[in-house]
Amino acid sequence: MIALARELMVAWRAHPGYDGNDGDPMVRAVCHHEPGPHGRTMSYTIGQLGDAPFCFRRIEKRHIMGEYSFCVEPIKPDDPLDEFCLLDCWDLPNKAGFNYQNRAEFKRRWPTLRRAMNLARTAHRIPAPRDPVTRRVVGSKRDQFCEWLQREGLDVEAQRQGVTPEEIWCIAIGKLSPADAGAYRQLEMQL
Repeated sequence: MIALARELMVAWRAHPGYDGNDGDPMVRAVCHHEPGPHGRTMSYTIGQLGDAPFCFRRIEKRHIMGEYSFCVEPIKPDDPLDEFCLLDCWDLPNKAGFNYQNRAEFKRRWPTLRRAMNLARTAHRIPAPRDPVTRRVVGSKRDQFCEWLQREGLDVEAQRQGVTPEEIWCIAIGKLSPADAGAYRQLEMQL
């Protein structure tokens, strides 16, 4: 523990932004985790040593997927400093990041179905259609999406490329990844 404190102080004194404050040195509050949306396996916050527990609680509230661990590391000479706020460099593996990756991968694999993916995402966000008199839900959003694909002729294009409208919908709402699309049908065909 004393060796770590000594290492933190030496790194802080060697930093170009050193202001003579030895009571609360600037450090990196680091979270090691599985690869995030941009492939990095480490997220960190630059701040004072006394702020490290607060930084760890902030990171923990982000619903990180997978295993992770926290530690305090010495500040690096090229790290920027801000005397008033904490500087975050996060690439946490959370569901939102993986949903973004899945949509980008879908559009890269099937560029002709880009319109279908965009419509599925917007259809998922809007409220379900209701009967004006009874206020009951008339049809599901997924059914409306499938009908739209049929009207536009994109369902034929999707079938030609080996993707069903249900799979497009599940990828858009984050229930399925593009790598898994079509795998179930191929497995059924083999049996």
